[in-house]
Amino acid sequence: SDPGLWPTRNSEMIDFILRNPLKQQDPRTMNFAISKRMYGSRSRCCTAQMFFQKTPNGKMHQREWMSFSPSKGVVFCIPCKLFSTSVNTFTEGFNDWKNEARIAEHERSFNHRENTRKLVMRGNVLGKIDSKLHIQYMQECNYWRQVLSRIILAIKFLASRGLAFRGTDEKFGSLRNGNYMGVLELMARNDPFLQNHIDRLGNPGKGNVSYFSKDICEEFIAMIYDDLLNKLILEVKASQYYAISVDSTPDISHSDQLTFIIRYVCEKGKPTERFMQFIPIESHKATYIEQVIVQVLLDKSIDIMDCRGQSYDNASNMAGCYGGVQAKIIERNPLAIYVPCAAHSLNLVGQAAAECCLEATKFFMFVQHIYTFLSASTSRWAKIKSKVENQPGMLLPKSLSNTRWSARAEACRALVNSWGSLRDALDDIVEDASEKPTTKAEAEGLLQQFGSLETAIMVVVWSDILERFDKTNKSLQRVNIDLTTVVQLYNALHTYIVSLRNRFDHYEIQAKELSQCNDYARENQRRRRRTAKFDEVNDNDVILDTKANMRVNTFLVILDRLAGELEKRSIAYKVVDTRFGFLTCLLFLTDAEIITKCEELQAIYSTDLGNDFGEECLYFRNFIREMELTDEDINAQNFLLIIREKSIVTIFPNMDIALRMYLTLFSSNATGERSFSTLKRIKDYLRNTMGQSRLSSLAFLSANG
Repeated sequence: SDPGLWPTRNSEMIDFILRNPLKQQDPRTMNFAISKRMYGSRSRCCTAQMFFQKTPNGKMHQREWMSFSPSKGVVFCIPCKLFSTSVNTFTEGFNDWKNEARIAEHERSFNHRENTRKLVMRGNVLGKIDSKLHIQYMQECNYWRQVLSRIILAIKFLASRGLAFRGTDEKFGSLRNGNYMGVLELMARNDPFLQNHIDRLGNPGKGNVSYFSKDICEEFIAMIYDDLLNKLILEVKASQYYAISVDSTPDISHSDQLTFIIRYVCEKGKPTERFMQFIPIESHKATYIEQVIVQVLLDKSIDIMDCRGQSYDNASNMAGCYGGVQAKIIERNPLAIYVPCAAHSLNLVGQAAAECCLEATKFFMFVQHIYTFLSASTSRWAKIKSKVENQPGMLLPKSLSNTRWSARAEACRALVNSWGSLRDALDDIVEDASEKPTTKAEAEGLLQQFGSLETAIMVVVWSDILERFDKTNKSLQRVNIDLTTVVQLYNALHTYIVSLRNRFDHYEIQAKELSQCNDYARENQRRRRRTAKFDEVNDNDVILDTKANMRVNTFLVILDRLAGELEKRSIAYKVVDTRFGFLTCLLFLTDAEIITKCEELQAIYSTDLGNDFGEECLYFRNFIREMELTDEDINAQNFLLIIREKSIVTIFPNMDIALRMYLTLFSSNATGERSFSTLKRIKDYLRNTMGQSRLSSLAFLSANG
């Protein structure tokens, strides 16, 4: 619609213009202010009158050949611009508004009339000299477009699911031609066009074009990745503010792969986390990883000064407050707040409690021992499976995991629900004469632990604790969770753990019902006395009974360690919540409190927020109060959605910016962990020689759907 932006003239461009006629606005409603030109002290500009020709009988006819360019503020003659062999003011852009009469002169010129004739004849396909060639050319283009569209569909299908493409050969009809050709064959069964193309050109050999080769497939994968990555970068730049998260893991070929995740708020106001690429790294030193991060941002032309957050795991090389990656990024951009992964921090809380005392350590060794012993033999697994199957609520034993604490919750849940069945299965193994003595002895040792009241207490206690941990952990991994909710979840978990301190008797009753044992194993053991030093006596030593010993030295130790670690780990999130949390509590704060909080936030982000931020927040509070929102709708994300959906960004610009910066912050690195699962699916033992560029392309298409 703007001839000033047309590319260099060629035959294809002319045909495109003729097939898609210009759709110009009515000159009488157009704004010609950009065409203003000074003549001494007076100014003139284009007028709507210039676009009309007045005939001798007084009638007005619009000059369809003349088009105004809003980008350059000039008018063009369309026929001359498309077909003229010489250069004049109407092919380059006419703007001599003082000499308006030249428009009529040009209109009557021979060149203009000849170019208009060429335009009319070129526009009529039947009048073209090469009309038949043109029709054949268009049919050929349409044919190959249909072929390529089907190829792209097959590539997108396989890439989005992380499936392998190629097999051992590239022949249609072969059972070893891989998923790519297999999917095309499947599509062709209900697609006569594709079936005909495969029959004609499916296995033509070298020198014949079919677009089914592996080279074309790889080229399309790279092109799709580049196109989607560019769109992602444009979205990030349009959002302006973003946060980064990186993590690393070894792949099947023992190369360290660094995953790069970026989080931003999209145009509609929804927080979005995207995987960008895998980067091979050679070191885990903070300086090296920082250089990698900065280089990735430079390559993508993303300004690091717009970064408002960073999130990594709690490793010292990443989270170190002096020499870690987060500290080095903050040196470059002080506004890039570091937020440790909330899910990883919660795992560390559980790990610290599981290793805080001997009984806790022995318990998890016992849980893993049960799974290892039963799963090591198919006959043993069949025995426990026969007792658990068709029993509602009963579960097979689960293995522990060093990284996934949800696996520990599942293992404890299975142990509690299937306690009787597990004990019966072990008893059958002990009584089975066909079993080896070593197997029977190991089963008997496990059976003795099943009869221990101490073990039963640990099972019911950890089952309750890990159930809450598991639910909290899953909530922390949601993309749309904000850090205020993270603080609330940590506080709720801390309150729950503290409340368990007075429930030891309750757990003891549960354990006795579960184990059918009323006595502690240590009651039948000789009590150990501490060896006295040469200058002291043992007369004042307090010797606890077995119940008190279990409560004081195990139960309370675990709970206190959990509570202490939760309190310590939550500090990082409370700092951010103190800064931004008031944005979700405007309805419950006084005017003075809101103004104070706004001034504090504006002082930190002085380059982002204006001085009228406080007054704007007060007005926004009144605005949402009138909307009568429910408690579930009072959150940062919903506030931003309201601003965007109702198109009131110009009324609340500072509120929009503050909410976007807040929602940009990561709460966990779950997206990075999911990208590792994608990595393991794509680069497996059959595809361990895959190139880095192809790996990133396929991982991007799979991780981002």
